[in-house]
Amino acid sequence: MTQSFAMRWLLAFLLFCGFYVVTLTFYNRNRPVTILSADIKATLANNEWSKTIVEGTFVLRANHPNVTSYRTIHSPDYGTLVLDSMKADVYCEAFPLTSEIELNKMEGDGIELLQLFNKPLPSMWYMPLIPNYFVSRNYDDLPHFLRKRLVKRRTSLSYLDEHNVDLPAMRFQAPNYNFMSMHIVLEFPIDALPKSLKARRELNGALTDMPIEVVQNLYHVRVNKLAKSEVVRISWKRA
Repeated sequence: MTQSFAMRWLLAFLLFCGFYVVTLTFYNRNRPVTILSADIKATLANNEWSKTIVEGTFVLRANHPNVTSYRTIHSPDYGTLVLDSMKADVYCEAFPLTSEIELNKMEGDGIELLQLFNKPLPSMWYMPLIPNYFVSRNYDDLPHFLRKRLVKRRTSLSYLDEHNVDLPAMRFQAPNYNFMSMHIVLEFPIDALPKSLKARRELNGALTDMPIEVVQNLYHVRVNKLAKSEVVRISWKRA
């Protein structure tokens, strides 16, 4: 009786493992990359808010082999994007990984940024099987064998005359892949702080207010799992 009971539990466990693997394989079949975390800082660089510097650090996991590039599109709403300011690099613990960028003009004022890696991003069959909540925590706290299979992607760019308008706002979107976590920081000049700053999540026209943490002139917005095509919109007014 005990042996039969144990065999049933073993069979149930094996069936669960098989279902888990098949489900994740199906889920990631069209997701060559998972964005485990995104840390974005937007600095309003002067009291007139006429220059904005946006810097980002993204931790990526390759779900497929032979991922050799990453694409983003940047489109100002009011001002201009400083092309010379657009930079991107990449870091990997497993092996030396470098990149170069290619910029292409899109419709309107949009700019396509292609980050081309000198080698495919590291990937292992077991990495997509590890729950995202475990690997999306602080990169530096992860075990070395996991960090070796992840990459850090860093970007920076500048806008002119994008936020010195009557109703300034910033939009952060997950256009292609889910973001497992996102931390946004807005830094304003100490002598030109905003008023009525609001952060909202938007999906299919539905809005949800989000909490904002204020530390002197820094405004923090934390997002758990930003879904594909979901938008975080931060708006404010001049005091």
